[in-house]
Amino acid sequence: MTDPGMTEVELKLAVHGTFSLPDLTVDPSVAEVRADEPQDLWASYWDTVDLRLARHGVTLRRRSGEPGGPRWTLKLPLPDHGADGAGANGQLLARREIDLEGSGDRIPGQAVDLVTAYARTAPLTEIAELRTRRRRWSLLDADGKVIALLDDDEVSVMDDGAVISRFRELELEARTLDAGGLLRIGGLLRAGGAVDSEPIPKAVRALGPAATAPADAVSPAIGPDVAAGNAVRAALTDAVARVIRHDAGMRLGDAESVHQARVGLRTTRSHLRTFAPLIDQRWSNGLVDELRDLARVLGRVRDLDVLLERLAADASDLKPMIDPLFGDLVRRRKRAQTALLERLRDERYAAVLERLVAAAAAPRLVKLAAQPAGDVLPPLFGAAWKSLAKRADAIEPTSPVAAYHEVRIRAKRARYAAAAIAPALDVRGRDGAKGMAKELAGLQTLLGNHQDAAIARDEILAGAARRDGNGPFNLAAGVLLERQAMAAKADRAAFPELWHRVRRPRHRRWTRS
Repeated sequence: MTDPGMTEVELKLAVHGTFSLPDLTVDPSVAEVRADEPQDLWASYWDTVDLRLARHGVTLRRRSGEPGGPRWTLKLPLPDHGADGAGANGQLLARREIDLEGSGDRIPGQAVDLVTAYARTAPLTEIAELRTRRRRWSLLDADGKVIALLDDDEVSVMDDGAVISRFRELELEARTLDAGGLLRIGGLLRAGGAVDSEPIPKAVRALGPAATAPADAVSPAIGPDVAAGNAVRAALTDAVARVIRHDAGMRLGDAESVHQARVGLRTTRSHLRTFAPLIDQRWSNGLVDELRDLARVLGRVRDLDVLLERLAADASDLKPMIDPLFGDLVRRRKRAQTALLERLRDERYAAVLERLVAAAAAPRLVKLAAQPAGDVLPPLFGAAWKSLAKRADAIEPTSPVAAYHEVRIRAKRARYAAAAIAPALDVRGRDGAKGMAKELAGLQTLLGNHQDAAIARDEILAGAARRDGNGPFNLAAGVLLERQAMAAKADRAAFPELWHRVRRPRHRRWTRS
């Protein structure tokens, strides 16, 4: 597995004209400022011709001039930040930095893998060469430990050996210093003549406006008086962006990224279903089938993550007797992750992502989509609600697990529908749709816990069957089974009251506004 790298947090400032390094030891976190050896760095940056990586805040470079020889480095935006990775009120640049093994000008295979969601079917090519003359200072604390690095960089943008532009910037990178400390020291640097600068990578600055253009599809303006088709585009754009944002994390084995990417795929399918009256169905059907297949592969990994997390919480006092069950699940999780990586590395996956981006940018709509969103969208919630209500009303305390699971699926679809429609409504309608989505989320959580208990029960029974001669294991398994049964019983007991609350007509008034 590729090294997941480290989180890089830095503050960038521009330098125009005179700048003198102020006394940084006036900050309580800095005991000493040590001048390090200057560096002469040469870096080649790689991207697609239309700068898909740069527009997402991604940089891939090969740089020489540092200790240890030339190396490849990939920097990715953090999943919980925007495309530019900005944090701390937009002043800091936070990214995941991964050093990769590679030689010459051939891009390491791991790098190609990790940027798949951004590049998709477009090839990578060298798009910029930068020479950086760097002066560096290490900022030390009272114990002599490096808490931050300060670089004064004179950057030359090269073209076939000739300088075509120059700029100078200060880069303050945290080692152990927190965001507040970076901002405090940034204030001192401003006092020395530095000025605020947009928190973007050097390569993005060198490439100009094209590198800061919007990434892929752009959400259009939405509102009750705007065409309903804009709401379709906005919903699809958000869902597809979630998949792209978490793709690299999936490949690095991050459980939360698998979950978020799966949610992105599910919401995309749900939006295509919710907005079906506005969409050309011949166009959307093929896409739905491909998304279903991909979501299934992700689901195998995610379901095992959920199961492992649940059982770890329920069986903490049963170790080590129950450990063989966890061993089985961990091995299955590894196999599922391997299958997921194979699917993600299949050329069909990049093609599907390309279709998703195109679908979000320009879905194939029918005439109804040109009507005002406030008129067209609220009734679209009705189909999802009716499907949910029909199944939820039929639930009895003794209904099979599968019946409860069907209600959960319908609750999730209705929730996604309400959440997708809400932003395009007026204030009253928006609040009503958001309230409905919140109520449905609670129902979905309850039924999700019920389903997880049922899956856990089946896994425990299967583990016990494989170890019928292991007395201690089966004793622990019996205790764990009882806990799942009690949890499921509590969920079933809570369902009628929760469903009665969700079903109240006032939660659906917005659909008639």
